[in-house]
Amino acid sequence: SNASWVHVKGAMAALLHSGIFGGLEVWSSLGRDIVLPLLAGGVVVALPVAVASYFLFLYAYFMRQRRRMKALLARYQALQGDTSRGDE
Repeated sequence: SNASWVHVKGAMAALLHSGIFGGLEVWSSLGRDIVLPLLAGGVVVALPVAVASYFLFLYAYFMRQRRRMKALLARYQALQGDTSRGDE
């Protein structure tokens, strides 16, 4: 296997100093022995963060909706109370 930290470090240095097309050229020259573990590591790091942020956003969204519904219900009940007083 030709994968080593020296290759990865050199490729990362080359990526920092190259443009978009130069970066693609560097990635294509690395080979599967280096690219697949880097991608797998990225997935391992990103997946738990993505799942946690999804559920955190979902919780925040439902809390916001609950507050809005309570405020709307309170406003509706206040209007109902005002109109019922006028009917008497």
